[in-house]
Amino acid sequence: MTSWTFAQIEQLQRRYPDERALDMTRDLEHTPRAINQKAREIGLKKSAAYYASTKLPRANRRPRAGNTPMNDLATGTSPAHGSGGITLRSPPGTRPCGPQSAPPDLLHFVQALPVSSAVRALGLSAGTISRLRHGYWPPDSRKVVKAWGNYKARHGVIASSWFMRRVRAGGVVHHAGRDYTALELAARTGQLLAVARDAGGQLVAQTLELPAERLALTLIGAAHD
Repeated sequence: MTSWTFAQIEQLQRRYPDERALDMTRDLEHTPRAINQKAREIGLKKSAAYYASTKLPRANRRPRAGNTPMNDLATGTSPAHGSGGITLRSPPGTRPCGPQSAPPDLLHFVQALPVSSAVRALGLSAGTISRLRHGYWPPDSRKVVKAWGNYKARHGVIASSWFMRRVRAGGVVHHAGRDYTALELAARTGQLLAVARDAGGQLVAQTLELPAERLALTLIGAAHD
């Protein structure tokens, strides 16, 4: 695929300053090379927060495939490690304060949003958000956990993981094999939303741009089920 849609360019403008091209390939449906080339064409540059995240100490960076030291950060891939198959742990040899691994819903949240958006939502530094996204869980995690708890208290507790979904024509969101909609989605065709179940089981969607907007989704044809 060589052409770019308006929605893809809009998403590129929003995410490119804070994210690696490799992390955007699935959503943008372009290779990292094509993403970087398009960014140069429209004058996009990386943010200071992005460059700060790439200068992390080697022990704090995500280990390369096939070259993971035994005492490096542990990442699990079995169902026992929670939703998404990822559990982050503190570096060995330290005395942790707070939970020893990151809550799965927090991981999904920071990975679904651009760094700048997560910074504003949680009130944490860009460096902290970048380290969370790169697989680092601090020995003293109380500040991070408190910020996440405050955010959930302000916006409602989400009981399931976040999933990225694109709004289809007519304001339709396809999730788990079924179609959902909301009145406000008709004008958001082509945009990406974060979708999850709240504590009551209601499917909700959250916009990625700030200020974030939370929308309750309705199953299409529910009256006929």
